[in-house]
Amino acid sequence: MTPEEEALHLGVLDQTFPAWRFTVLDGGWWATKVDPPTEKEKALGIHAQIRRDHPHALVSAIAEQQGIISAQRGIFV
Repeated sequence: MTPEEEALHLGVLDQTFPAWRFTVLDGGWWATKVDPPTEKEKALGIHAQIRRDHPHALVSAIAEQQGIISAQRGIFV
C-alpha cells in the first residue's frame, strides 16, 4: 500500500470511528480508544487498543467492539 493509500484509509477511519485514534506502525494498523474502556467494558471484551495487519480487518474488529458497547447500552447500530 502506498503512503497516499494509507493516508486515505486513515482519514476514512478517523471520520467513521471518532471514538478511536488510528495509526500505522511497522506494517500494523492500530486503533486506540480515545476514552479507555471501563472495568465493565473490559469484562465484556472491550479493548483499549487493537492491532490488525490490514485496514479492512481493523474495521471489522472495531465494528465488533462497537457492537459489544451498543448491546451493553441497549443501542443497536
